[in-house]
Amino acid sequence: MQMVTRCIVRNFSLAILLIFSIWLYIFFVSSYDPQLHIVLGKNSKLRSSKEIEDVFNFLRLDSAALRNLCEKTEWNSDKVIFTCDNSIGGVGHIRNSILNCVRYAISAGAGLVIPRIILRNPKDISQIRTGERVSMAYMFDYFHFVDSLRYSCPQMNIYGYIDDVPNSNEGRGSITLLPKFILFSDSENRLRTPGKLERIV
Repeated sequence: MQMVTRCIVRNFSLAILLIFSIWLYIFFVSSYDPQLHIVLGKNSKLRSSKEIEDVFNFLRLDSAALRNLCEKTEWNSDKVIFTCDNSIGGVGHIRNSILNCVRYAISAGAGLVIPRIILRNPKDISQIRTGERVSMAYMFDYFHFVDSLRYSCPQMNIYGYIDDVPNSNEGRGSITLLPKFILFSDSENRLRTPGKLERIV
């Protein structure tokens, strides 16, 4: 009888030790498991009393400098539309490409179709020209960008897609324009000799 009691006590002790080890592993050692945290989150006793703040929840950009620039620009945003669909590279390159596109569109007094980006090959990121275009929302906050731009530069017409541009099929067609061919006059914030741009096709 004593031997049976010792076996029961030993098995019970091992069971308690095993349960405690599993508990330690789940709460302190294992990586984040969303399903476990969802289950724990439903139990109000286990939830954190501190609210989690979204660090990416920024207010829209309110830029006096951009507003001033847009007020000084002579606008043709219903006739001249910029599309920038060839942004390639990593986050930094694409960010700069999009900001340059916005800056060139403002300088030309043009409307803007929201830029799209070209995805890199996910298996080999050195292959940057895959031809697969996606929304800028793939990397950036689309709504924050549009809201900020409309607020700081209300004169600019902004379109989600080229098909959203009214009468887009009645225009003279597209002109391929590379940044290295754009020249600015020193005294003005506008494109210099815009007629020369037609020769760049």
